[in-house]
Amino acid sequence: WTNTSAGNWSVAANWTPNLAPSTNESVLIANAVGVTLNYDVDLVNLTLGALNVGPDLNGSGKVTVSGVGTWVSGSMSGSGATIVRSGATFTIPNVSTVSLNGRVFENQGTTYWMNGGLLGMNASIITNDAGALFQVMKPSTFNYQGGVPRFDNTGAFLTATNGTTGFSAVQFNNYGNVPIQGGMLQMGGGGYQTGTITVPAGTTVNFSGGVFNCTASSSIIGAGTFLASATTANFAGTVVVTASNSFSAGTASFTGNYTCTNNTLLDISTGGAVNFDGTGTVSPNILNLNGGLGGANTVTVGSAMYWYGGTMYGSGRTTIQPAATLTIAAFTGYGGVYLADRTLENKGQVVWGGGNLNMSGVGVITNDAGASFQILNTASFGYGGGV
Repeated sequence: WTNTSAGNWSVAANWTPNLAPSTNESVLIANAVGVTLNYDVDLVNLTLGALNVGPDLNGSGKVTVSGVGTWVSGSMSGSGATIVRSGATFTIPNVSTVSLNGRVFENQGTTYWMNGGLLGMNASIITNDAGALFQVMKPSTFNYQGGVPRFDNTGAFLTATNGTTGFSAVQFNNYGNVPIQGGMLQMGGGGYQTGTITVPAGTTVNFSGGVFNCTASSSIIGAGTFLASATTANFAGTVVVTASNSFSAGTASFTGNYTCTNNTLLDISTGGAVNFDGTGTVSPNILNLNGGLGGANTVTVGSAMYWYGGTMYGSGRTTIQPAATLTIAAFTGYGGVYLADRTLENKGQVVWGGGNLNMSGVGVITNDAGASFQILNTASFGYGGGV
């Protein structure tokens, strides 16, 4: 492209040589102008942008790349699509922020996002097809710029090997395979999960915002860390992440195979709530509770539970094992901890610093033979309704 002003792809005079590219050709657009394409073209190679120069490729047409594509800078806009064919390679060097506005970017081959930074998305879609690879090489963020942008993965999506690979208010739908290579995968725009997310030791998966629905076929497994602070997160599939599992906001509901055993730390903070209604075993070594713990499952504490605040509710049971200790923090004034309908069974030791323990519904505390329930300061079992 040689025209220093915006123009239409179809005008031959805008190009050197004077030929509007259409089939089996290579294209370079490095001027800071808008190029409008309203019909489909099949290219071998495409280079969009240059250092500190950001063109805009727009229009309703489809651009297909079968060789090598490079998106150095600028934006791709309009109602059309940019398609990377199977066998082709597309690179985003990210020498500056690039933006996808309204357009579809479909990867059927291999796409590399090289240097980190931001990829802005405004009412746009990135699709990583079955058999395709989209690899993020350094910490990067798919950044919300408007509308309802989303990333649909049916192939392999590989995160950076360190730092955070993030979706900032951009929906991430995974039907394929997501191996976390290192650092954290942070999903802040909600999404739909039917595929597999692998969380190796030393890595973190973070459901950090929006609404997530994970089907019965979904799988989130590994020796890493599981975090959830989304508005709503429903997990109907397999979740077995064996380092700490933390819930700091919103409500997470597990109806599939959620397994939390042995040395796993389960942490439920203020503002977070978790419902266990699945088929797995919930038996953390340590449980910190300052939010909501509910559901029909039994939660068995192996070593220590610290009940700082919040509520245990639902038809299930929380069991303190014979070698374990439950510490209930001391409170002054109004407030305390709440037991609604649920059963708290102590087989080990309870140490209550004092304050209020409010009980309602069919809440039951059972102190088994051989167990110890010790109250250190002024305390009250408070009635909140029911029996």
